[in-house]
Formats: sequence, C-alpha cells, structure tokens
Amino acid sequence: MCPRIHAALCRARAKLALGLRARRLGGGLAVFLLAGALSAPAHAGRAEGMAAYLAGDFATALRELGPIAREGDAEAQAILGFIYFSGVGVLHSNPQAVRWFKAAAEQGHAGASNNLGMMYATGRAGVRDYAQALRWYRVAAAQGDGAAQDNLGTMYELGRGVDADPVEAVRWYRLAAEQGHIEAQFHLGAMYAIGRGVIGDDAQAARWFQQPAEAGRPRAQYNLGVLYLEGRGVEQDDDEAYAWFRAAADQDHAGAQYNLGFLRMQGRGVERDETLALMWFTLAADKGDDLAVSHRNDLAQRLTAGQAAVARQLARFRTAAAEGNAAAEFNLGVTYLTGRRVEQDDEQALRWFRRAARRGHTGAKFNLGFMYTEGRTVDQDDVEAQKWFILAAAQGDDRARQAQTFLAQRMTPEQMSDAQARARAWLDQFGGR
Repeated sequence: MCPRIHAALCRARAKLALGLRARRLGGGLAVFLLAGALSAPAHAGRAEGMAAYLAGDFATALRELGPIAREGDAEAQAILGFIYFSGVGVLHSNPQAVRWFKAAAEQGHAGASNNLGMMYATGRAGVRDYAQALRWYRVAAAQGDGAAQDNLGTMYELGRGVDADPVEAVRWYRLAAEQGHIEAQFHLGAMYAIGRGVIGDDAQAARWFQQPAEAGRPRAQYNLGVLYLEGRGVEQDDDEAYAWFRAAADQDHAGAQYNLGFLRMQGRGVERDETLALMWFTLAADKGDDLAVSHRNDLAQRLTAGQAAVARQLARFRTAAAEGNAAAEFNLGVTYLTGRRVEQDDEQALRWFRRAARRGHTGAKFNLGFMYTEGRTVDQDDVEAQKWFILAAAQGDDRARQAQTFLAQRMTPEQMSDAQARARAWLDQFGGR
C-alpha cells in the first residue's frame, strides 16, 4: 500500500483516462471541408451557398443549396444534412438530417456516410441500429475517412453490432491515427497503455497521446501527465507532469485537478503552496471525487481560516469561469497578474484575460492593452495594445480612451491604421461584445 504522501501516484496509475467510448460512440459530425467546391460553380447560387456555409451563415446556405441538393448534388445534400442536424439557421430535424445524409451517402459521399452511421449508432435515425451504423461506417472507412475508421474501431472495441475484437479495433484506430485523426490517436494510445488488442507499450502510448494533448484534449493531457509523473514510457519529469496536469485541469478535468493538489502540496514540479493545493482538491471534490473530499477536509483543518477562505474563493472563480462567466475569468486574470493570493503568473493572466475579452469583458480588453504595452509575457506591441484600447474604449472605458490617446502620440499613422483594422477584424469575428 502506498504511503499517504504518494497517494496521487497510486491513484494516477489506476486512473488513466481511457475513453468513456460508449458516450463518444459515433463521434461528432464532421464539418465538410468542401475542397474545390468554390471553383467554377456549375449552378447559380452554388458559390454563394458554399461561401455562406463556410462562413457559418447556415440560413443563407440552406436557401442557396436547397434547390441544388434536390437536383441530386451530393455535396449540397451532405451540407443540408449537417445544417438540419445542427439546427443553426433552421429548425433542428433529425429526420431531415437522415434524409439528406442518406441521399448523399447513396452517391458515395464519405462524410455523409460516416454521419449517417453516427445517426444510426446513436439512435438519432429514429431507432438505434448498429448493423446500419456498421454498414455506413464501412462505406466511409473504405474511402479513407478518418472519423469513420475511428468509429469502426470503437464498434469493434465495444462489440457494438459485431463481436468485440480489440485487435480489429486497433487496426482501425491505427489507420485513422496514421492520417492524423486526433481522436483515433488518443484511442490508439489508450489501447497501448492498457495492452488491449496490442502488446502494452507505454512509450507507444505516450507517442500517440502527444498530438491529442498538444491539440488540447484534456484526457490525453491528463494521461501524459500520469506517464511523466511515473516515468512510464518517458523519462520521469515532474515539471512535464505538472504542465500536462495543469493544461487538463484548466479544462476542468477532475483527475488532473486532484493530482495538482498533491503536486502543489509536495512541491513537485512547482513551488509548494498548500493554499493552491486546497483549491485544486476543492475543485475535484466538488465533482464528486471521494479521495479529494478527504484530502480537502484534512488540509482545510491545517490551514488558517484566511488561507482556506482564499482557496475556496479561487475555486469558486474557476468553477464559474469553467461555466463561461466572464467576470470570473477576469478576476482570475487579475489574481494572476498581481500575484495576490497566488504565485504571480503573467501567462495565466493573459490566458484568462483573453477568455474574458472574447465574452465582451471591457476590463479584460483594457488589461490586454496594458500587457501588450508593457510586453508582459508577450512581445511589446503598440499596435496590438492600441487594438485592445480601441475595443475597450468603444465600450465606454475612460481609462482605455486615455491610454489610446497617450499611446497614439508615439505611433505612426500606418500603425494607427493597422490597429484600427485589427479592432475591426476582432469585431467581425466576435461581434460587438
């Protein structure tokens, strides 16, 4: 039995995040890339419809592409299926999505075939039919569709519509993973980690977790953290373990938050800080982690009332931020920028200010301007700073107006024009928030 101080390592060993694939079955619908679709339109409205679809204007895309789809164009039919499934710009309708996916799939459209398989696998086609799901996944997979190959791997791993066959699952995961499919890379890494359908190999697991982790997948980030923490398949490295756990924890992964509590308590890979350890245990405990509840309660009794209150407040900020609360994101940014109650961290401040700014928080935009003016964890950039001041001033921030005027005095007309163009581009992307 492991000593209490090493409980995170024992628990991490048992807690590799290996999938919840039953919930993931079928994956998300692929957004069709429409390679070459905008060249030499053969039908009036086709170019307009494709452009509207790519721009996210589904109502216009539906209007322009509807007649083309009814004439039998497979690409237009596949897009209509996606639009009806998404319910953006049109009333959501699974029957209409199935109708158009099937029309395109019967003409050999790979993306529509995969998505039709997903509709059958998840019951969105009116009935859950694994045999039909397998049929359409195979049609798409035979054309090299990575999402369909990954979904076939899931069907074979779980025994959905076929006898469970982990070796065959690995074969399909590998085909998808080798062409860069992120989810398949994670699943292949998981199979290597547990030795299912393939000889267990931690080095291969680490290899296949790497790209999904870099792409921001929290389960892969967590798993890499476990491997680095224990030196499995990689050289043991507390700093790397902390970094990957932190990336996953920032996406609200409970296991990563739990392990960060131990790393903070032990000072492994990061400065020892029991207040922050309590914050991480609190976050994991709030997600129902029994061990985290126990460690949270033990640690809270050892800390002063003030330290415990700070930990609870930071946990509340993070919980609210994870739910999309801009004020909480801003408060976390201020906390990290000033180093009040936590270790000062400009990179974390920048991250939280950017998130809050995307939700329209005026103060976050002003603070981003400040960070670019001062070159805090970013290259000093008057043009980028002025962009943020322009955006904050447009929302009525008097400090931003003053900073805008002051900064303009040392900028050329070309730089000012560039800053204004960047501000307009931001508004085009995120709206007037």
